[in-house]
Amino acid sequence: LNLPVDAEMAINTLNLLNNSETGIALLHAAGIDIMQYRESIIHGLNRGAEIAASLSVNVFEKAIREMDIASAQDILYGLDSTAATRYLQSTTSNVLTSAFTPIVDSIFNATMVTAFGKQLTVNDLWSEFSENYNIVATAYQRLTTEAASTDPGKSFSAKATLKLLSDAGITSIDPLSTDVVSFATSEALAGLFYMVGKQEVKIRRDPVAALASAIEFATYDTVIN
Repeated sequence: LNLPVDAEMAINTLNLLNNSETGIALLHAAGIDIMQYRESIIHGLNRGAEIAASLSVNVFEKAIREMDIASAQDILYGLDSTAATRYLQSTTSNVLTSAFTPIVDSIFNATMVTAFGKQLTVNDLWSEFSENYNIVATAYQRLTTEAASTDPGKSFSAKATLKLLSDAGITSIDPLSTDVVSFATSEALAGLFYMVGKQEVKIRRDPVAALASAIEFATYDTVIN
């Protein structure tokens, strides 16, 4: 897994902040050097995802074997190049989400990563990261509020600070969710169905073999990739 999109945006924001004196002041307000988190979070997410991903194989296989003939015909002879993927997504997403969430939570509570010279679980690392990042987000939101203030002095100062941040490429800082489990589960499933879709397009290049090869959607290698 890469970082979830919101988390990657947060890291990019931190990089921009770190290149601005005003931004560095906001980072110091968080009380920690949060730039070090990225690699540890990616490492933890990947370790957890590797363990959880293989569990989707049985769910996919069950959905394929229980497919009715009408659905199979629509998938096989329709014009949608990812019809089977859409079918699997509609029939397995809820099951996979329900099955993955407690597993990912358990894995993230057991998977240890090193950050700042100490051992943390993935859940604890994300909690610490998001909470400290949200300190920065809160400070930014306070500036936007002060910029709209009727107090001329307060408004001028806040607008000047926001201008400096804007010049550094920062026009907004939104808070992060502190729930890494739902974050990771959602991202993992999105990636999983993306890979299944790529496999389906490949299979459809040989229509005769498409139905016979349907079970290949649920191979261990496809899921892990």
